[in-house]
Amino acid sequence: MSKIYGFSTVESKIYQIKSLTSSIIAKINDNIALLAGKIRNKYQKNNLSIVDSYILAYSKHHYARIVTTDSGIKKVGKNEKLEVDYIPYKEIA
Repeated sequence: MSKIYGFSTVESKIYQIKSLTSSIIAKINDNIALLAGKIRNKYQKNNLSIVDSYILAYSKHHYARIVTTDSGIKKVGKNEKLEVDYIPYKEIA
Protein backbone atom coordinates (compact mmCIF):
# COMPACT_ATOMS: atom_id res chain seq x y z
CA MET A 1 0.00 0.00 0.00
CA SER A 2 2.71 2.50 0.91
CA LYS A 3 4.59 1.69 -2.32
CA ILE A 4 1.60 2.95 -4.30
CA TYR A 5 0.57 6.01 -2.25
CA GLY A 6 3.64 6.75 -0.15
CA PHE A 7 4.09 5.95 3.49
CA SER A 8 3.16 9.42 4.74
CA THR A 9 -0.20 9.32 2.92
CA VAL A 10 -1.04 5.89 4.30
CA GLU A 11 0.11 6.86 7.78
CA SER A 12 -2.00 10.03 7.64
CA LYS A 13 -5.14 8.06 6.68
CA ILE A 14 -4.57 5.54 9.48
CA TYR A 15 -4.19 8.31 12.06
CA GLN A 16 -7.32 10.04 10.75
CA ILE A 17 -9.34 6.87 11.21
CA LYS A 18 -7.87 6.14 14.64
CA SER A 19 -8.61 9.69 15.83
CA LEU A 20 -12.35 9.32 15.38
CA THR A 21 -13.83 9.79 18.83
CA SER A 22 -17.42 8.80 18.27
CA SER A 23 -19.29 5.98 16.69
CA ILE A 24 -22.77 6.03 15.26
CA ILE A 25 -24.98 3.02 14.82
CA ALA A 26 -26.76 3.71 11.56
CA LYS A 27 -30.51 3.79 11.64
CA ILE A 28 -31.97 2.57 8.39
CA ASN A 29 -35.27 4.08 7.37
CA ASP A 30 -37.50 3.34 4.39
CA ASN A 31 -35.88 6.07 2.27
CA ILE A 32 -32.42 4.58 2.75
CA ALA A 33 -33.71 1.05 2.12
CA LEU A 34 -35.36 2.13 -1.14
CA LEU A 35 -32.25 4.03 -2.19
CA ALA A 36 -30.11 0.95 -1.44
CA GLY A 37 -32.36 -1.11 -3.71
CA LYS A 38 -32.10 1.47 -6.49
CA ILE A 39 -28.31 1.58 -6.20
CA ARG A 40 -28.03 -2.19 -6.20
CA ASN A 41 -30.27 -2.42 -9.26
CA LYS A 42 -28.45 0.38 -11.09
CA TYR A 43 -25.05 -1.25 -10.57
CA GLN A 44 -26.00 -4.91 -11.08
CA LYS A 45 -22.90 -5.48 -13.19
CA ASN A 46 -20.70 -4.49 -10.23
CA ASN A 47 -22.05 -7.37 -8.10
CA LEU A 48 -22.64 -5.11 -5.10
CA SER A 49 -23.71 -6.94 -1.97
CA ILE A 50 -26.79 -5.68 -0.18
CA VAL A 51 -24.52 -4.43 2.61
CA ASP A 52 -22.43 -2.45 0.10
CA SER A 53 -25.63 -0.98 -1.32
CA TYR A 54 -26.76 0.11 2.15
CA ILE A 55 -23.37 1.70 2.87
CA LEU A 56 -23.62 3.70 -0.36
CA ALA A 57 -27.26 4.64 0.26
CA TYR A 58 -26.54 5.73 3.83
CA SER A 59 -23.65 7.84 2.64
CA LYS A 60 -25.73 9.45 -0.08
CA HIS A 61 -28.68 10.15 2.24
CA HIS A 62 -26.54 11.61 5.06
CA TYR A 63 -23.76 13.16 2.95
CA ALA A 64 -21.30 10.93 4.83
CA ARG A 65 -17.77 10.10 3.76
CA ILE A 66 -16.95 6.44 3.13
CA VAL A 67 -13.58 4.97 4.07
CA THR A 68 -13.15 1.57 2.45
CA THR A 69 -10.78 -1.07 1.20
CA ASP A 70 -13.44 -2.27 -1.25
CA SER A 71 -12.74 -1.25 -4.86
CA GLY A 72 -16.38 -1.89 -5.84
CA ILE A 73 -17.65 0.61 -3.27
CA LYS A 74 -14.98 3.04 -4.43
CA LYS A 75 -16.04 2.78 -8.07
CA VAL A 76 -19.78 3.07 -7.47
CA GLY A 77 -19.29 5.78 -4.85
CA LYS A 78 -17.30 7.90 -7.27
CA ASN A 79 -19.96 7.35 -9.97
CA GLU A 80 -22.61 8.52 -7.49
CA LYS A 81 -20.44 11.55 -6.62
CA LEU A 82 -19.95 10.46 -3.02
CA GLU A 83 -16.90 11.21 -0.90
CA VAL A 84 -14.91 7.98 -0.85
CA ASP A 85 -11.48 7.45 0.66
CA TYR A 86 -10.08 4.25 -0.74
CA ILE A 87 -7.34 2.46 1.15
CA PRO A 88 -5.98 -0.35 -1.00
CA TYR A 89 -5.53 -3.57 0.91
CA LYS A 90 -3.18 -6.37 0.04
CA GLU A 91 -3.31 -9.49 2.15
CA ILE A 92 0.05 -10.51 3.49
CA ALA A 93 0.69 -14.22 2.88
